[in-house]
Amino acid sequence: MAKRILVIDDAEATLRLLQVALGREGYEVVTKLDGESGLASSFEHTPDLIILDIALPDIDGWEVLARLRDNEQTADVPVMMMSAHDSDDIRGRTNLTDASDFVAKPFAPEHLRRRIRRILDLDS
Repeated sequence: MAKRILVIDDAEATLRLLQVALGREGYEVVTKLDGESGLASSFEHTPDLIILDIALPDIDGWEVLARLRDNEQTADVPVMMMSAHDSDDIRGRTNLTDASDFVAKPFAPEHLRRRIRRILDLDS
């Protein structure tokens, strides 16, 4: 059965890129444009991984992450934080949270796929 990846990002171009790049790898990719719909999706069908943008239009990625961790169903789901603002502050905050990884935009799709395989423990 294909691993389900939920991508929450307000940039439609990023969602399309990830849908194509990860779909080619055999993942089931679900995309959402804001935090609230992303949370609803994750609670309805628990994904194997969440790729979460920090800057969202309704609630930021940090709040989404906190709500995911507070819910028994999603508390242990790996979350890869993503942002176009790559700074030491953001990387530091990611390290202090329960996020599994951080990736800066723009990213190379192959680099992202390798990191996803590592998080999902699919590297052989």
